[in-house]
This record gives sequence, C-alpha cells and structure tokens, in this order.
Amino acid sequence: MARKRLSDMVRQEAEKSSTAEVEIVPDESVIGVQSSASSAHESVDSAKLDLEDKIIELKMALETAQNQERSLQEKLLQLQAELEDKNQFIDRMKTEIQEADLKGKFKQAQEAALQLSEANSKLIEELKTLKQENESLKAALQPPAQPLAQPPQSKPLEKAKSQLIRRPYSSPSQPVSGEDFSNSTWLL
Repeated sequence: MARKRLSDMVRQEAEKSSTAEVEIVPDESVIGVQSSASSAHESVDSAKLDLEDKIIELKMALETAQNQERSLQEKLLQLQAELEDKNQFIDRMKTEIQEADLKGKFKQAQEAALQLSEANSKLIEELKTLKQENESLKAALQPPAQPLAQPPQSKPLEKAKSQLIRRPYSSPSQPVSGEDFSNSTWLL
C-alpha cells in the first residue's frame, strides 16, 4: 500500500510539473510583457526546485519503505523458521513423553508381574505344606490296614484254557483230510 501511494504521489508531481511547463510556455511566447515572463520563469524555477525537493524526499521515503519491507520479510522468514523448529521440538517432546509414559507403565507391569510371581510361589509352597499335612492327617485317622491277600487264581480260567483246542500248524502244500479238518478247525 505504501509503495502505491508513493509512486502515485511521484506521478502526480511529475504531471503537475509538466502541466506547469505547458502553461508557462505560452506565457513566454507572449511578446508584450517581459516582466511577467521573468516572474513566471522564476515561479517555474521555484516550482521545479520544490518538485525536485519533493521527488528527492519521496525517493528517500520510498527507499526507507522498501528497506523496511525487506527487513520485515526477513524477520517473517526467521519467525516462520523458528515456529517450524518449535513445532518439531514440541513433536519430539510429545514423543519422548509418550515413550517415557510407556516405559513407566512397562516398569510398573514388570514390578506387578514380579510381585504376582512371588505371591504365587508362596501360595504353591503353602499348598504343598497343606497337602502334606492333609496326607499325614488321613494316615493318622485310618486304622492300620491289613496286608492285602493275594487274589485267588480262578480255576475256571485254567480249565477253559485247557479245553481250548489248539489249531495245528499246517502248511498250504499239505492237503487237509476230512479227519484232520475237524481237529484243525475251531467250532464256535
């Protein structure tokens, strides 16, 4: 916005100076009054000097504005770079916090597992001692057991075994006769 205003002002001043010259030229061409021509010429010179001063002043203001614009753009770029760095730093910190949180939870889980393991070991030992006590109490409560007698061997089985007819071994090359056939077969 400042550039347009300055450039517009420079144009306007330049147009004024050219229009002033155009108006002055016909005044000089008039033959009648030389004093008015010299006063007009002096006013043109003073107007030119004023315009030149104004132009110099505007050029300096323009340069200053351009320098400020450059410095602001550089500052903007620096701030954007800093913002990006800070955002990356924040992301890294979030990641580290999450990792630290996970490590803490993992450590707590390990400690809990260790405590449960120790408690489980104690319970197993207690269970073993209780089982031993239970067995000793059962043994104390039961009357002494009589020696176990050998079971009587069943004689019917022995008879059954002796009544079985064994099948004689026969080879396929030997013919089986009628008498041998009945002895060599089983009857159900």
